[in-house]
Amino acid sequence: MSAFSRIAKRFLSYLLIPVIFLYLVSIVDLEAAFATYSNTNPTLIVLAFSLSFLYPLVGAARWKAVLFAFDERLSIRRALNDVMIAFSANLLLPAKAGDFIKVFVTDADTARSRLASGVVAERMGDIAALALLIVLGGLLMGNNLFIGIGLTMLLGFAMLIIIVSSRYSAMENKFNFKILKIVFDSLLLWRLKTKNLLYAFAWSIVNWLIGSMQVWLLFSSMDLIISLEAVLANFPFTVLISTVPLTPGGIGVRESAYAYVFQPYSDVHISITVGLIYYLFSTGFLAVLGSI
Repeated sequence: MSAFSRIAKRFLSYLLIPVIFLYLVSIVDLEAAFATYSNTNPTLIVLAFSLSFLYPLVGAARWKAVLFAFDERLSIRRALNDVMIAFSANLLLPAKAGDFIKVFVTDADTARSRLASGVVAERMGDIAALALLIVLGGLLMGNNLFIGIGLTMLLGFAMLIIIVSSRYSAMENKFNFKILKIVFDSLLLWRLKTKNLLYAFAWSIVNWLIGSMQVWLLFSSMDLIISLEAVLANFPFTVLISTVPLTPGGIGVRESAYAYVFQPYSDVHISITVGLIYYLFSTGFLAVLGSI
């Protein structure tokens, strides 16, 4: 991709943000929105905000577990430092691409390309954790559709690991793109270092349970009656949609996802507001912390 193409793509991604928000504002009932905001429960918002302090600790423990797969022993303090830098980078980069900054700031003997495969493996664990939450929410709601979607995602992930790892040697010389090799290496890492990555996977589950709890508290703070299981089943879809690399930090894409996914449970203005506040708590606030 030429320099001009990269600049044009970046310009369009920034231009898309106001376009999306202008559309969202056009479909919001502003009078109802102001009435909702005036009755917001600040205690629940503060409680949701307080959960944000857990993200760095969970992220550090998860990155430490991933590094164990490469026989790297990193102190929790160093892992926390690497994660906080990544939080800052994620503020403006789409699809959590800022996490790859850990490849360059982590003090390790492992080759950068292998560390990059560790970051991808970590993100794969996130997707699997979100799929598990969909299944859990579906079970609690008695909704077979959610159960089926979540189980299909988990089964697909497991099959992908088995197929790629079993044919890795045959395909290794056919990798024309370095990114593709990193992705395949990450799948092989899951097969060869399953125990280490399951530890990381467990921390991913904790991470997204915290996120689900935050979203549920934010909805509840606006006097909306929504069950925690409904949030568990639907919240993962907003996360997955917001990783589509259309805008910096997924701004606008995330809020649109909330408006669509939670449409059966909430008014548009409430869903958009929850999406915005969640972004500020889980990304914006942590980016500020990471830059200190």
